Amino acid sequence: MVERREINRIILLVILALLIVGSLAFRFFAGEEKLNENWADKLSYSGVFPVKERGSMQGLTVDFINVGQGDSALIICNGKAMLVDTGEKEYYSLVEHQLEKRGVKKLDVVVATHPHSDHIGSMSKIIENYEIGTLLMPEIDEKILDGTEVYQEFKGALKNNSVQVEYVRAGDEYTLSDAKIKILSPGKNFEEINDMSVVFMLTYGENKFLFTGDIEKDAEAALVLADADLKCDVLKIAHNGSDTSTSEEFLRIAAPQIAVISVGKNNEYGHPKRKIIGRLLRSDILIYRTDYDGTVSFRVPSEKSEIIKD
Repeated sequence: MVERREINRIILLVILALLIVGSLAFRFFAGEEKLNENWADKLSYSGVFPVKERGSMQGLTVDFINVGQGDSALIICNGKAMLVDTGEKEYYSLVEHQLEKRGVKKLDVVVATHPHSDHIGSMSKIIENYEIGTLLMPEIDEKILDGTEVYQEFKGALKNNSVQVEYVRAGDEYTLSDAKIKILSPGKNFEEINDMSVVFMLTYGENKFLFTGDIEKDAEAALVLADADLKCDVLKIAHNGSDTSTSEEFLRIAAPQIAVISVGKNNEYGHPKRKIIGRLLRSDILIYRTDYDGTVSFRVPSEKSEIIKD
């Protein structure tokens, strides 16, 4: 009888030991998974990436960076990088962080859509801190140019760093790896700097992203009159959703599925205007806003793929 009790006690102890070991193993692996997640986050923030982040460099990624009341977008196609505008000076660290997050060391193409501070505010720092292949910008009459300190810094940085600058016009074409870039505007000289913004279509496979800078109704009307190919899947709404842009005719021809509005939270201009939001909603266009959604990212894994919202 004693021996049987001793055997039962040993069996019970073994069962308890197995339960304890199982519990510890579960906690260990669950903790390890959490640790790996934190590790990936920390590496991402420091600009060093685990393998899965590097893998995202294949295909096309488009990040509309949240730079408050301004514009900035990072485009990467199969490892080649293109930056469109930078937002105001105070948002440089956010642009830099996005570049680090994507592992960008060199910018093959930079676009300064037009010389207003909410678009080129920290462009001089980008020029000073990154190797740049080609910088694209509009050629604007000196009579209407903004002579602010930011613009002077921008010009000085271009000169001091011997950046290759190309002044673009409608019809010019470029490539970013397998992505095609076609300049749609300016095709003529306008009296307003906003209307001189560089407008271009980014095409990858069957997917099209239309970037519009801050063009207003005159430039939009000129594009419509020129019968420009505006049809796109994703439209970057011009001028932060101001009602000076995104006319009904322009929107009808572009016919995007998705609209992205780069805009500051509680901004003093009341952007985006209710009229523009209503116009987009009536056209059944899905809206993303950087003031609500933060940085808005899309990816297209291959030329045969469709656009995926990250």
